Amino acid sequence: MDQVYFLKDSSRLKEVSQKIFQDFYPSSSEVLIKIHFGEVGNKTALTPKDIQPLTEAFASQKNKLTFFDTCVMYRSPRNNSLTHKILAQTKGWGKLGKIKIGQNFQTFKAKDLEVGVTKDLIKAENVLVVSHVKGHPLAGFGGVIKNLGMGGVSPKTKKDEHCLGKPHFISKCQGCGICVEVCPFNAVSLVNNQAEFDDNSCFGCSLCVMKCPHHCLATRKASFDDLLAQAAVEVIKHLPKKTFYVSFLKNITKLCDCMGNAGKIITSDIGVLFSENPVAIDQASLDLINKQAGINLFEKINHKDPYLQVKYAAKYLKSSLKYQLKKI
Repeated sequence: MDQVYFLKDSSRLKEVSQKIFQDFYPSSSEVLIKIHFGEVGNKTALTPKDIQPLTEAFASQKNKLTFFDTCVMYRSPRNNSLTHKILAQTKGWGKLGKIKIGQNFQTFKAKDLEVGVTKDLIKAENVLVVSHVKGHPLAGFGGVIKNLGMGGVSPKTKKDEHCLGKPHFISKCQGCGICVEVCPFNAVSLVNNQAEFDDNSCFGCSLCVMKCPHHCLATRKASFDDLLAQAAVEVIKHLPKKTFYVSFLKNITKLCDCMGNAGKIITSDIGVLFSENPVAIDQASLDLINKQAGINLFEKINHKDPYLQVKYAAKYLKSSLKYQLKKI
């Protein structure tokens, strides 16, 4: 059974990280840190101050650090490598290490789509995947799977993940309006008791398909959660052997770090998780949040079961969802 280490007291983050990293990463080696730098104006994404204890742990064994992400497709300074890097520098990430934005990708065939995996992750000597656990309007929540399934792939793959999850009718609409109620992007309207979809406003979350009580809808290829997991798994399969995962359960908001305003914090800080297993650490993140909230929190606020993506990823990796949580 895979182990997930749970640190509740963040004041011990440097001490704990140092012990874990010295047993895992060779001294003086290069470590590529996959991270999300946060959108302009976002106040709840991870900051260099949050990560500094990790970098101090690496400094003790003279590792060379590069902070890494890929570009987004929507209107943002993060949609091209130059302004994305400038934004990261402005936020202070350059004080902790080098900054690199991925531009080159290698394509692999997954079940329902081709996945362009960034070559920087493929060719890295060592990788540390640092994730901020928070909500997400399409996926329910974002953790490691979201960090890699969107953040580790090409612009074309990102587009396919959204587009292939969009709905189409397979039988006559019954006019119940459920799809209108659940759509997070107001992309559906009822016209003469028939649902009409605005393709330009739809981001392919697949919620309307999942929630349609009459089964009138189907996705173009697969659900967003499935496609996200397929992309993440292709990234995970091509990461170097020396890859480790750290997830921060703090500033847990309804929405994601891709937004200038991620919404209200929906539960109190929980701690930091460490693991070699990306599925186990996401499963443990959700379990801890739900235990604290007493409900499936992200499903309640975002209407999407966050465990879906984890189950799909476990299936494609042939990994168990069981894990052992060890408090440290």
